[in-house]
Amino acid sequence: MKRIDDGITTLDFLLLNGSPDPLGETLEEITRPNVDSHSYRRQGKRAATYQLLSREDVDAEADVKTRLETYKTFIGKFVTITDSLGNVRDNVMIIAVNMGRQKKIVGASGQKISTTAGAMLECIWVCQESDAT
Repeated sequence: MKRIDDGITTLDFLLLNGSPDPLGETLEEITRPNVDSHSYRRQGKRAATYQLLSREDVDAEADVKTRLETYKTFIGKFVTITDSLGNVRDNVMIIAVNMGRQKKIVGASGQKISTTAGAMLECIWVCQESDAT
């Protein structure tokens, strides 16, 4: 199941893809003018931000705005993400959510059983992994 879960609300998607950047030790190079050689200082575990692409169908085009507002409530929260490959990532901070595109659909698509017209919503989630909880 492709989902984002904050422990209270769970969002299910048709697609949730991306390339997470896991936490890892980072180094800073220390240099001084007119001194040869290299020296490094450990900065601790860090992870770069990365993007996930989500795709979900909604019942009507009017629901797109409401769904996007729901997504935005996840900004600043630690969540658990299960992507399309089944990989589970805990302690992921949602930094931003941006609408990628929306398209009107005229039949059933993906997880919806209804054959009524609706819309497909794609969003880009900006995330960063952390050890904090």
